[in-house]
Amino acid sequence: MILSSKTVTSLLFLLTLSSPLGGFSPIVRRATSVTYTAANAPSCRVIGNCYYQGNKESTDGICIRPSSSSSSKLYLWKNFMNGSDDDDDNDNDDSASSKQSQSSGIFQKFNRSLMTKSGSKEEKVKDNDQTVASTTAKDKFMSVIEDNETLSKVYSSVANVVQVLMENMERIKLVLVSFTTGIVLTIGISVYTLFTTIGEESLDSPVQESAALMETILTDLNRGYVDEVDSRDLFETGVSAMLSSLDPYTEFENRKDAEAMQESITSRYGGIGLVIQEVRNGKKGSEIFAEDEAMIEDIDDDNDVSEISKSPTNGDDETSTNLRIRAVKAFEGYSFDAGLRTGDELISVDGEKVSTLGSIDMVRNKLRGEIGTVAQITVDRDGVGPLTFEVPRQIVKIPDIKLVKLMPDNIGYIQLSAFSTDTGLEMRNAILGLQTQILENGGDGELKGLILDLRGNPGGLLTSAVDVASLLVPRGSDIVSAKGRGFPGVLYRSKVEPLLNVGQGRTKLAVLVNSNTASAAEIVSGAIQDLDLGVIVGSERTFGKGLVQNVQELPFSTALKYTVAKYYTPSGRCIQSIDYKEGKNKSRFKAVEVKEKDKTEFYTKSGRLVKDGGGIEADLKIQAPRASALEITLLRSGIMKEYAADWSKSNQLNDNFSVTDSLYKDFQMFVNKKYQAGDLELTAIYKGPIKELQTSLKESKYQLSQTELKSLEKDIVKEMFRDFEKHSKDIKEDIGNAILDRYLPDSMLLSRSLKTDIQMNAAIKLLKDENKFNSLLARDTSHLKGDRFAASAKGETRAMTSNKSGSSAKVNVQW
Repeated sequence: MILSSKTVTSLLFLLTLSSPLGGFSPIVRRATSVTYTAANAPSCRVIGNCYYQGNKESTDGICIRPSSSSSSKLYLWKNFMNGSDDDDDNDNDDSASSKQSQSSGIFQKFNRSLMTKSGSKEEKVKDNDQTVASTTAKDKFMSVIEDNETLSKVYSSVANVVQVLMENMERIKLVLVSFTTGIVLTIGISVYTLFTTIGEESLDSPVQESAALMETILTDLNRGYVDEVDSRDLFETGVSAMLSSLDPYTEFENRKDAEAMQESITSRYGGIGLVIQEVRNGKKGSEIFAEDEAMIEDIDDDNDVSEISKSPTNGDDETSTNLRIRAVKAFEGYSFDAGLRTGDELISVDGEKVSTLGSIDMVRNKLRGEIGTVAQITVDRDGVGPLTFEVPRQIVKIPDIKLVKLMPDNIGYIQLSAFSTDTGLEMRNAILGLQTQILENGGDGELKGLILDLRGNPGGLLTSAVDVASLLVPRGSDIVSAKGRGFPGVLYRSKVEPLLNVGQGRTKLAVLVNSNTASAAEIVSGAIQDLDLGVIVGSERTFGKGLVQNVQELPFSTALKYTVAKYYTPSGRCIQSIDYKEGKNKSRFKAVEVKEKDKTEFYTKSGRLVKDGGGIEADLKIQAPRASALEITLLRSGIMKEYAADWSKSNQLNDNFSVTDSLYKDFQMFVNKKYQAGDLELTAIYKGPIKELQTSLKESKYQLSQTELKSLEKDIVKEMFRDFEKHSKDIKEDIGNAILDRYLPDSMLLSRSLKTDIQMNAAIKLLKDENKFNSLLARDTSHLKGDRFAASAKGETRAMTSNKSGSSAKVNVQW
């Protein structure tokens, strides 16, 4: 049956009126309360749960419910099922009463819900009559619903739903209160956060002001400057100038620099493993690692070895239409294995001539490509002619360890050049490889000594330094800690068993360092020195870089590298040698070297005295040979590589190759010829000071002195030619390396150079002398006095004071 809209409206209206919120329960119109006592109670009959007074045949009745008190309070109401207004009911039999009770059962559970008190009986009757009159219309609706079976069912269902809601009203209220409270709290927290942020921004108003000014300046220049400007270049120039006022390591990396830095960190890229160099107007430009990063840039260091630097052209720097590219390094396992060699001049790549590509970046992009493809490269080799090679493009992993060699007496040598992502794994494999060689040679698989060469290592990832040190130090040893203003303090401790028995003295350890050993390399050498596990061998001190940089990714594929903390060796010393102060008034940072009197004294695990503020000082000082002015000039000019290329045109390399006296004399003639032609400037090393002196003399109008200065330059050249005899041994070795570099891989060249390495030979001699080795590490400490041995290996913290007269150094060290 389809209900009309009027019927539904009537149902809703009646339901609203009958709800407790409307003041009525279903069917009940008005409750009349009469109090009966035992004396005046009328005769009643029990029907169901009610006492009925009157005619049992009547549909009207009065239900009397006794209260719990002695004077029972009865609640009465009248059912107007048939629209009768007569209060005097006729007697009906019990069956009729039961039938009536059943017919109205659907409504009775609502009739019990409303109970109101009244005064006297007469007032109650009067109120009841008024209620009857006012609700006649409503009773008609109820009559319609009762007569219709479908409407009764609908009404019954709605009534049941209302009852359920009313029974669960407390729960519903609780849910609504919880929901409302949650909304209020959320809004409150959001408003608080908003106002807090606004407050912080107001505190940092100089930052907001500066950012707004930068945007305004760039916008104005982009719109109204007299010539067209590149706003990106202006922005990078401004940011670089800003960051340069802090320290040399805080830098903004544009998209290209960020990609190069990522490659240096991972030490991986997709290519063929070839280092190329640009040559213009017959002169070689600076080496550029355009196809790959041959030397890892330390993310904690400012030495950017991969910066593109082109040699000057006549008048401008426009793109060359006759570009020449040479290979300066071919990596083992990649392009070297395919046949490419140092000195090869690239003619074409995949059929496209290099001379038409226009820039070295385009050549690099041409060499790189999809992994798995093959690059067809045609080169011109001196003394041979054009050659074509097919080189597969692959993921190139530049190894950080350049050489692993087992020396006589089971002494191992590992040359570690940088610290990138996989350095720890490379170091582990290198040590295991040395132990395997000893087993294969019939030994017990244990190294008697290990030389770790960190000379020239610029550093890299701090975590990789921890990985390397963990392979050498006892488990549970502190390696390095770092802390800064906004950088939470962190302590790195070894959690693995070492591969070598260094702590027990069964494997002696020596670490080679020099002034270019920096950052992560100093972490390793500092941990070994503070824990008295090995001897540091070198000329003086390491570089002294105790700063940690963080690389923060920025929008548009850029990055910010900035200093966040200083690191400390296990003894608690910071080896930073220079304090950087922020530059004022558009100036660069101020670098102040830590003075000797300002350095703090610390002690190693065995009580040896060490100091902070100046790198890692060598335990065994062996001076390396100093290059002469002539040797430096020849190496910087690239004249040796040019001679090697000229020598290759008419000579063949054999197993007995050496730089003979005749070859050396031929090289001197080659240098003199280049000097006379103006292609070589022998006084280049003194060019800066000489130019300044020339300017000063010209301003002073000292003509005679200017003439004498020119004569001085000629005398310098004569002295440098005499150095060919004075430093012949070193220059001969450089010539031999330049020639062999065109034929041999790096590992063979490094192995060859160890034979004449003074510091290397001194380290080997030290590892064979157990008494001297133990003496340098103070392992026999009976001859030492004072509190410097108070450091306990069990983790106790002891105050250690220097015995030095007048010293007030007092440092807490925890081992």
